[in-house]
Amino acid sequence: MFDETTDISGNEQLTLVLRYVMNNEIHEDFVTFVYAYQSRRQEGKSNSGESKLTGHALGNIVIDILTNDFGLDLKLCVGICTDGCSVMISQDCGAVTEILKQCTNAIRCPCYNHALNNSLAQSSKIVSVIEALTVVSM
Repeated sequence: MFDETTDISGNEQLTLVLRYVMNNEIHEDFVTFVYAYQSRRQEGKSNSGESKLTGHALGNIVIDILTNDFGLDLKLCVGICTDGCSVMISQDCGAVTEILKQCTNAIRCPCYNHALNNSLAQSSKIVSVIEALTVVSM
């Protein structure tokens, strides 16, 4: 599972979490937090030398972390979980598409927590929902 976001200072940050089974128990562990621009490969730059974080670049950052930093065999990966933004899931140039080239046994799994968070954020702008939650919380 991974996600990328821009912090208040404008730095692109990437978080990576692994979910795995060991001794018949499911584990979910935070793996790393990186500044994505510092971790990108050379192809993450435009012709003008300007930095850009494409899905291709994000996918390669995740691949590099998993293989180079942690020595994981990507053939053992069975799922890739991200939010639904285009830079992640684009069929042509998304991060998941790039990762699937190496993780041939994996499928994309949408992040339902992210979808729930987006739904809650949008619904909290509706007056009748706010009023209903106020009544329920009393």
